[in-house]
Amino acid sequence: MLKNKLGLYLVTYNRAASLQNTLEALAKSPFAGCRLTILDNCSSDGTAAVCAAYAKRFPDFIVRRHERNITGNYNYLRAVEMADTEYAWILCDDDRYDFGASGDVIAAVEEGTADAVLFWSPSSRAVSRQGRMEAIPSSKMPFSPGGPVRGKMLAASWLVAEGIPLHTIMSFWPSCIFRTSCVDSACLHEAYGIASDGFPVFPLINKLIAANANIYYSVGDMVTATAGNYRAVYLDFMAGWLKTCRTIKDARLRTDAVSQIFQGKGVVKSVARSIMSARAAGYEFVGSELLSVFPLLGWMDRLKMLFMLPLLLVPRFVWVRLERAWLSRRGY
Repeated sequence: MLKNKLGLYLVTYNRAASLQNTLEALAKSPFAGCRLTILDNCSSDGTAAVCAAYAKRFPDFIVRRHERNITGNYNYLRAVEMADTEYAWILCDDDRYDFGASGDVIAAVEEGTADAVLFWSPSSRAVSRQGRMEAIPSSKMPFSPGGPVRGKMLAASWLVAEGIPLHTIMSFWPSCIFRTSCVDSACLHEAYGIASDGFPVFPLINKLIAANANIYYSVGDMVTATAGNYRAVYLDFMAGWLKTCRTIKDARLRTDAVSQIFQGKGVVKSVARSIMSARAAGYEFVGSELLSVFPLLGWMDRLKMLFMLPLLLVPRFVWVRLERAWLSRRGY
């Protein structure tokens, strides 16, 4: 049965209202019978009261409150450490879920032949812009809902060869359920070592690809990231991604993963956005951060980045106004 095979781990910090919405959705879902563990990152708002209110709505409900805020990435890794069921699903507290699309996901978990089950695509990335989801035809993105790889059990190496961006998909934690035995001590040790860069899930992704693991990709998306996931300093996100790509040993796979951060924007737009967000936030060492990831790029991308460095000379007040306009246009 599902409840004996799958454990749910929900990481949260100071988002009591969002947590309540997520718990309400889970309580009405087919996953309500699974053990649910809340990992509270020492919240100072009404999180404890929300957890207490929902404790009786779940047959197996546990709250683990840290003595201090260990940050989101380390909270995620604590969930990975604690996972002792055959499969684990680590959720965030502020996303939206469509449990009407969960039938084949549940079947894949109960069957037990998949090493990971995916149910999200970058085509539905957060960000419903001003209340509208961006529609991307499945003919253009095979991993979007209804695309040709959806509803199938496929080898990880085949997915990568077909251009499916597994690092992008699985770096969104709630996008997948994974077999807990895939995370051994070496994998966890490496994940803790890179957690400060922003993507501690990379060692698991790398291991699944190297082992040519079985991955089931659901027919539809079961989760949608929300605008609340927007990080104010995009430089942290981009530089963290590129630094974390150092964990990928295969040069071709590393190049593919590096390119995923620029997908749809290109190096020029990405670097410009990074400089804008960092300067608007008052970062003083933007240039050194950009140059620290310089060696990971191809020669053409390095050249493009160098041409963007003069933007560092633009006064901060200009970047502040530009960022406000950019956020307003995006619906944040």
